[in-house]
Amino acid sequence: MWGIDRIRNADVAGASAVEDATYWIGAGNGFQLPIHVSRWTSANGRRHRTIDKFGDQFAYRNASGEELAILDPIMDSICVQPPE
Repeated sequence: MWGIDRIRNADVAGASAVEDATYWIGAGNGFQLPIHVSRWTSANGRRHRTIDKFGDQFAYRNASGEELAILDPIMDSICVQPPE
């Protein structure tokens, strides 16, 4: 079994925008599950995003602006939503 993969320094070196956060969700019974969300734009303008939870990851790397129009709605609709 594996845990959450944190964003690496090498991934964001020279990045122009970085979002990196961990959210905790639980069923109110004392058990909580971490959801780690990372999003960044590389120096070359390519976009990257990961959503990790214990046992699962959904990610894209080096996406162009056109690809984001397809990938982001998929991730937003089927992945766990962090609180706003």
